[in-house]
Amino acid sequence: ITLIMKKIKLTCAHAIVKHLIAQKILIDGKKEPLFAGAFGIFGHGNVACLGQALEENQKELPTYRGHHEQNMALTGIAYSRAKRGVRKVGVMMVEMNMIQSLNSALDNMLESDDNVLIFGEDVGYFGGVFRVTDGLQEKYGKKRVFDSPLSEGGIAAIAFGMGLNGLRPVMEIQFADYIFPAYDQIVNEMAKLRHRSGGEFSTPVTIRTPAGGGIKGGHHHSQSPESQFTHTPGLKVVYCSTPYNAKGLLISAIESNDPVIFFEPKRCYRGPFYGDPHNVPTWEGHPEAEVPESYYTVPLGEARLAMEGDECTVIAWGAMVHVCEQAIRDSGVSCDLIDMQSLVPWDRDAVVSSIEKTGRCVI
Repeated sequence: ITLIMKKIKLTCAHAIVKHLIAQKILIDGKKEPLFAGAFGIFGHGNVACLGQALEENQKELPTYRGHHEQNMALTGIAYSRAKRGVRKVGVMMVEMNMIQSLNSALDNMLESDDNVLIFGEDVGYFGGVFRVTDGLQEKYGKKRVFDSPLSEGGIAAIAFGMGLNGLRPVMEIQFADYIFPAYDQIVNEMAKLRHRSGGEFSTPVTIRTPAGGGIKGGHHHSQSPESQFTHTPGLKVVYCSTPYNAKGLLISAIESNDPVIFFEPKRCYRGPFYGDPHNVPTWEGHPEAEVPESYYTVPLGEARLAMEGDECTVIAWGAMVHVCEQAIRDSGVSCDLIDMQSLVPWDRDAVVSSIEKTGRCVI
């Protein structure tokens, strides 16, 4: 009976989706999907049926433009995939926001490498001010995930010593604005050790820090100081933009034998930012929110082509990737949108190849 009911529901879902596609009434004047009512008919527990039907008819769905394009179609597809356990090449994919994907990366690395440990202000018992390290101290113990005093210079100095002695510390600077007391340890010590020792020693330290504005944090909680570090030989500088690349890049950063400053756009922790402060979408239904639960990497030094066009090359990183995506859609100009992902080293081949194609570049 259960199997028969499921088949009936799925058949009905396909009929509803095909009818709405044929009638071109998937959204009304308020940009809210009319078929939201269908979700009510099916009930919360059976949303996956309609989501599966939407997924199987995805090629026929209209493409919405603008930052209001968050719609129940994508939500239904994502919900369906999450319920059925979407697999890509045998890998379980789960919908995550950026906080969850970063937490997953740290969890993977703590589990796989005993030399990895995490420390910083409030990262242990409290789980971090943005909850990125939530649950990790309880799972791995106070010796591997622990709180530090409020001393950024001390945090960096301790991490430097740990890295020098074979550990792989992931230190957190609670806000990027407060990284400057640690500047000397990062720039004069960590960055220079490999060259200074003739390659005999290295400093595999990852410095995680939330950066950028957009959360009404004021001038001491809203800065993006990445340019202060991109001109320092010996440092790698990474700036993630989506849940998918956040996890892959963070794992690559932790595995690097050089110090990596890992900037996280806190405005995008729970959803992409399209430039409108009154529009607050979540990552729900976004294709870049489908993240493997297991280990994977996004290589440092490789850019991501977020949009493809032929009239102009737009280069961005962090939250500005999504702002630029919206600007491109609004302008109607056909653009390559390059998400740098890594600022040092940066993907010269991707940038040069795109500019040779388009002949124009906007950063």
